[in-house]
Amino acid sequence: MQRIRRFLIDSIKQDPLLASLLMLVVVVTVWLLAIPLTAFAAQTAMRRFHLANDSFATWSVQCVVPQMYQFANQYESRWLRPTPPEPAIEVFDLAAEFQVDLDPKPEPEFVRGPRRFLNHYPARRFTFAPARFNLFHESEARWMRLHTAYRGQAVVTDYHFEPIEISQDPPRVRYQVKRLSSTIQPADQEW
Repeated sequence: MQRIRRFLIDSIKQDPLLASLLMLVVVVTVWLLAIPLTAFAAQTAMRRFHLANDSFATWSVQCVVPQMYQFANQYESRWLRPTPPEPAIEVFDLAAEFQVDLDPKPEPEFVRGPRRFLNHYPARRFTFAPARFNLFHESEARWMRLHTAYRGQAVVTDYHFEPIEISQDPPRVRYQVKRLSSTIQPADQEW
């Protein structure tokens, strides 16, 4: 044991980069051990998968930490059901003359896609190219809900994608992305 200790001390004196690398390994190990033991570390690690940390610095510092496969990551996408088009022929409507709304137009209705599981980074559904195409190949507003659960707690994050620019040549749609909310709740609560 004494020989190993002496070897490490001599190595660190000769190579200060080794000391910083060993320190990084120790910090990452402590963080990984803290995830199952403390709610704060678990929530921070789960928010990383949703791109929902409080700051970019918090997210980027965690990039050196190996990903947790113990998290249950799910997502679902939603969009508005198209409303039926107006009739092309104008018909005299007695109720319209007297401003009585006998047949109100239906409110737009959300269509929910299936809930699906992912290994990690559920936000990759809207950040990586193949998944982006499947989600956004039509130029309509979309909503996505991400859900990550671990040891009795869950992080739920909602995103809204609004088309802002549609070009025909080449066919492309640019979206404005807004994070609507990111909440922590019990894992067994309906989301």
